Amino acid sequence: MRALAVAPKPRVEHLSNVRRPGSTKEVGLLDQPSRVKSNMVCLSALVNIGTSQAYVLFDTGSNTDSITPEYAHATNLPRIKLEEQIVLQLGCVGSRSKISYGTRTPIAFGGLKGHLYLDQVNLDRYDGIIGTPMMNRHGLVLDFGKREVRFPNGHVIKALSALEEASVLTQRLDRPQRPPHPRPLAASSALQSPPN
Repeated sequence: MRALAVAPKPRVEHLSNVRRPGSTKEVGLLDQPSRVKSNMVCLSALVNIGTSQAYVLFDTGSNTDSITPEYAHATNLPRIKLEEQIVLQLGCVGSRSKISYGTRTPIAFGGLKGHLYLDQVNLDRYDGIIGTPMMNRHGLVLDFGKREVRFPNGHVIKALSALEEASVLTQRLDRPQRPPHPRPLAASSALQSPPN
C-alpha cells in the first residue's frame, strides 16, 4: 500500500476529452502504441446554418444530423417537439441519451441551399454534427489527406486546421456564457467555388 502512495503519478495526456497515461518507454509489438495528435484531428468547419456560422463536425459515425439546443435558441430556430422520443446510442456501452426536439433550418454551404432537418442534441464541443444522413443524401466525400469536404457539384469546404479549431474553442471560453455563441453570417473563407 505504501508503494502506491509513494510512486509518482504517470503523466496524463488530454486528447479529445479522453485521458491516456503518457509513456516514455520503447514500444514493442504487444505494447500500446502512442497516439500522435496530428493523426487524431477531425474534419470540422464553420458553415452557414440558420442566420449564423456554426462550428460543425463532419462525422461518419453519426447516423443523425444534429444541432445544439443552445445554438437553435440563440439563432431563433423553430423548435419541433417530436411525437416520439428517439434513443441516441453513443459508441460506448451504456452511453445513451434521448432526442425530444428537432428543428428545420435554412442552410447555405458547399453549394447547397435549402432547408435541413436537424435533431436537437446536447453536444459538448461543437454547435452541430453533419452525419451520414446528409452525407449520403448529397454525396459528400471526406478527404483527410487534403483536409477537406468535397461536394459532387465541385464545391469544397476546407476543414479547420488544429490551430483554427483551437482559436474557435478559445473564443468560446472567453465568452461570459456559452449559449449565445453564434457569429453573424459573413463571407465564409471555408466556402470555395468549384475550380475553373
